Amino acid sequence: MNVSKCILTLLAWPLLSFSDSSLLINELKGFVYGPEQRAMLKELVERLDSDSFIERERAARQLQRFPTLPPDLLESENTLPSPGVIFTLEQIRKAQSPVRTHALLRDLLERVSNSPRGIPTELVFDVVATHERGLYIPIAQKALNAIANEAGPEAMKNHLSHANGLVRLCAANSMIMALGNGAITTVEPLLSDPDDRVKLEVAFLLINLGHQPALDILITLTDSNSDMVRWRAKHLLSRLLRVNLQDEKAPRTNFAAFWREIIRRDPKQKLNIPVEMPSDIPLFEDAALSGWVEILNGQRLEQVTSWRYEGGILSCSGEGRGYLVTQQKFKNYVLQVEWKSKGDSGVGIMARRQEDPVRGEPPYLEVQTLSGVVGDLYLIGNFTARNADNQQISFRQPRIANPPEHEAWYRMKITVQNGNAEIIINDTIVNRVQGAGNETGHIVLRNEGDPISYRNLLVLPLE
Repeated sequence: MNVSKCILTLLAWPLLSFSDSSLLINELKGFVYGPEQRAMLKELVERLDSDSFIERERAARQLQRFPTLPPDLLESENTLPSPGVIFTLEQIRKAQSPVRTHALLRDLLERVSNSPRGIPTELVFDVVATHERGLYIPIAQKALNAIANEAGPEAMKNHLSHANGLVRLCAANSMIMALGNGAITTVEPLLSDPDDRVKLEVAFLLINLGHQPALDILITLTDSNSDMVRWRAKHLLSRLLRVNLQDEKAPRTNFAAFWREIIRRDPKQKLNIPVEMPSDIPLFEDAALSGWVEILNGQRLEQVTSWRYEGGILSCSGEGRGYLVTQQKFKNYVLQVEWKSKGDSGVGIMARRQEDPVRGEPPYLEVQTLSGVVGDLYLIGNFTARNADNQQISFRQPRIANPPEHEAWYRMKITVQNGNAEIIINDTIVNRVQGAGNETGHIVLRNEGDPISYRNLLVLPLE
């Protein structure tokens, strides 16, 4: 297919019937970076460097019609593109944005689930593998379940050995939804999957089918290296075995032994099934930001004014100075968040109060988000803590490592446990503190007069 034909197809999308499977197939192909699409995109990018202004403008307009562009589009080129090409592609990507792309994809997968006839399973799985990060998994799973019902569960079997863990998991889920106990033998090998996330989800599905061997896998996952997997496995077991979880005064180093001892005491106990998978806590849920309070210029506001939540993104206008603070308090948890900003701001943890009647800002620990000093720590108010060397921090604790800063969106994970905190940014440990007090505290997002955007903010309780 040549470029002009592809563009005509893209232009025709809104004019065609949504029930037309060929339309859905063409749209799905727009989200997969296959050889054919890469060749088309490469040709258009080359035309961005044309001597003709009209040719460059046409190429740019055609690129804008694609729902997304591969992040590594230029990495395979032998020669560096001109600054003009780089600038144009950057502007196109900004217009597309991950939020817009995922919104389009979510709508498309919803339509696939409503009209699955004739949609190749391979194509939908390719979309899942390409957009694993940021994909709304329940919608993708719903679409794949609909395809499995249409094409038959056997169409899913080949994907159980796919290189992508999410694909393996979705295929297993579709087979179990379609076949129930008849899928156990086929899906059971995934209990030995190299990805703990896959093992957890498959163990959960099989336990709900009464498959007892999956219980031991779930127990081993309480010692997983993944915070998310450990936490979910522990809470699943507490529900399955009717065990009340206690607030642990010190981190347990061998969870599996604890749960095996419980089973040893009563090996014939009946499992409490079906059981629901525990989930983390999303802190952005509605446009009113009902779970938050804004303090602006020292005043507590009845309604949030300088922050806006839309399309999965929380944005601060940078007007005035102050902060957002959660209504809820947390004690031991993992906080995950992504942010994008060129200005000054920070994420606060362990805030003792929402506000201080005298000073305005409560005591808490701030993690700096300003580019160039990302990961530096500041003690706000009369907050006290010691660094990794057990030395008292006076005001500022510089980062102990520099995270990669080449990404548009930074990724932060903060683990808070028993008054200690570890800060990881872009997969690099950048700071640690201890002795901050074993108390519950609010989470704070600072407004320091510069625009900043946040997304994917989740709290994973560790107790």
